[in-house]
Formats: sequence, structure tokens, C-alpha cells
Amino acid sequence: MPLEIVNFGQPYAGLHKQAPSGWAVHAAYSANRFNNKLHDADVALYANRGNRWFGEIFHDTIEGRESDEGETSPGEGFVPVTYATNPGRVGIINMKLWLPPQGLYLPVIDEEKGYRFFKPGTLAPEKVTGFSQRTEAGKAFSEFDLSQDEISGFYRRDDYTGEKRFGGRGFNPSVVDDGRFSVDLDRLPSNSGNVWVGSRPAYAEKEVVAEI
Repeated sequence: MPLEIVNFGQPYAGLHKQAPSGWAVHAAYSANRFNNKLHDADVALYANRGNRWFGEIFHDTIEGRESDEGETSPGEGFVPVTYATNPGRVGIINMKLWLPPQGLYLPVIDEEKGYRFFKPGTLAPEKVTGFSQRTEAGKAFSEFDLSQDEISGFYRRDDYTGEKRFGGRGFNPSVVDDGRFSVDLDRLPSNSGNVWVGSRPAYAEKEVVAEI
């Protein structure tokens, strides 16, 4: 996984085309309990940009769907979507799932890796709590020996009817509800992030951060 986010200011469509999946980036970013080169490079980038927000586009798309016959919502406020990881590439994953309400996303038990935050292959959180429930989020992170500095928010649309959306993230620890890896599943493909949003190439020739 490349350490450097590049092409700031380019249209989202181009950033999406070159980017790895959000699942892959977060797996590398959170590897070894967030103790790794990619994580540290993102922290350094934030500092070098004057402690100002930056964003990243992933090779993920989200679009609305009707619930299937007999399918029921997992709970109040969930939204049915089709989530595509690596569309148009080898290894594409298409999933029909329900996005939870916005909030702080929490770690859950993973029998193989110990913990995870998202449904495998996606940036759809397994569990969220309200933005005001930071104490609860802190306890959940502590249970897995994870730094509370990494508590971050999850944002999505209430209605995905119409144009597909790209998945992305933001890095803005100065805003409590955002954090260092705030997930945003509402990036309009026709937009551009000016000088604030970029993406990293899907593959690096030499640098290996984590095996996922």
C-alpha cells in the first residue's frame, strides 16, 4: 500500500479510478493497532498541511436499492444499499447490505484478526454509537487495547436514490466527531475536492505496510 496520497485537487472520478479500496487502506492504516508507517505518514501529512483537514477517495461505490422481498432492516435508521468494492477490477466485491445510522464506529470481535470495524471488504461499520456517546466509544476501544485517539465518525446519506456515490475518508482530529479516519460514503463522482482531496495509487512497487 503506497504511503503517499497524491493528485490533490483532481476530479473525484480520476481519484477514484487510481485508488485502492477503502477496506484495504483502513486495514493498512489500522494494522498493528495503528502502529505502522502508513498511519504515521497520514499523521505527518496533517501536520505538514498546517493541521488542516484532508480527504481521500477510494475505489468504492455505493448506490441505493429497494429491500428484497422478505428482507427486513437490522434496526431503526438503517439504509439499504449496494456496495461495490473495486468495481471494474479483478477481485470486485458486490454486496447488498444495510448502512447503519451515522455515528462513531466501534471495533467488534474478529475471530481471525482479533478485531475489525467494518463488514469485510467494505467501509460499512459493524457497529456504531451516537456522536455524543464518546465515553462508550472510548470503552469499546480500550477493550481491544486501541488508542482512543483513533475514534472516528461515520457519515452517509439518508437516501441513495439517483447517482452513485464514491466512498472516501477525512482526516481531521481537531473536530471530535470526525477523527483521524472519518468514513464518508457520500462523495459525488462529478465533484472535485480542490486542494484538499486526493487518493493514493492502488499499488506500490516497493513499500509494504501490512499484509491484509
